[in-house]
Amino acid sequence: GGDFSSRLNMNLREDKHWSYGSGSYFNRAQGQGLFMGYAPVQTDKTKESIIEFKKEMEDFVSTKPITEEEFTKFRKNAVMQLPGSWETNDAVAYDMSKIVRYGIDENYLYGYAQMMRDMQMSDLRKVAQKQFHPSNITWVIVGDRAKIEEGVKSLNLGTIKYINTEGVEVK
Repeated sequence: GGDFSSRLNMNLREDKHWSYGSGSYFNRAQGQGLFMGYAPVQTDKTKESIIEFKKEMEDFVSTKPITEEEFTKFRKNAVMQLPGSWETNDAVAYDMSKIVRYGIDENYLYGYAQMMRDMQMSDLRKVAQKQFHPSNITWVIVGDRAKIEEGVKSLNLGTIKYINTEGVEVK
């Protein structure tokens, strides 16, 4: 879900026309990390979009793992984007701070491009199987409750909590 041409964006934006853009990413952390997905969609397609989002995640770690074409594009983009990701002093400092924060070898960034080039599709598939668990997702759905509640409830995603714009739980 990290690129414009990701499965998620192609599905919800290009194929279904329910969203202007959608995606997902992992936020690094010490210990358990955060997977974040987003899809601002048409209100009347909230339920359907959740179904598609869920399907894309489940398929990725089961029946439709990353393809050779997707993997090649991912690896190429990861290397080609490096110069732009270090355009400013702040960007370089941020990546250096991650080295300190996560206890990474200080030469990590020097070898990053080659590490990405050397990565194999089987490596990515193994990591996906180990680290990504779509059945253990906490869904945060924002919208007009009166218009989306029935559809969201029908999906049986788990406990539902309603939070108002002030961040207070309501019944």
